[in-house]
Amino acid sequence: MSELLKYLDTVMDSRQEKKVRHKMGDIIALVFFALLANADERVEIEIFGKEHEAFLRRYLELPYGIPSHDTIQRVFAMVSPEFLQGFQTLWNEMLSSDEVHLSSKKSPRASKAKILHPANRKSARAS
Repeated sequence: MSELLKYLDTVMDSRQEKKVRHKMGDIIALVFFALLANADERVEIEIFGKEHEAFLRRYLELPYGIPSHDTIQRVFAMVSPEFLQGFQTLWNEMLSSDEVHLSSKKSPRASKAKILHPANRKSARAS
């Protein structure tokens, strides 16, 4: 998991530094964890974050708490497809390693696996 979290620190953040409150890596991780919990809409992602903030803080900084759903959408739309592909590749490698042991034999929903795919992301202008 630590390698995956370190990868988040390498994301290219083109936002104006003085206006940034939430780390881009934190937002990407929040979206990812929420998707694993079947939260696919931005409002659901925000609610998931607020309900599980204590757990998320074990892995993320979240200096200003959970970002709003509008911030989540705006920031996530800025993330390059190549970065997300790399993130998903690392996650898949971690799942196949000894680092993660799944307690459930259920397979993840197919729609969740492809939601990080760049073609399936909506741009900020679309909403």
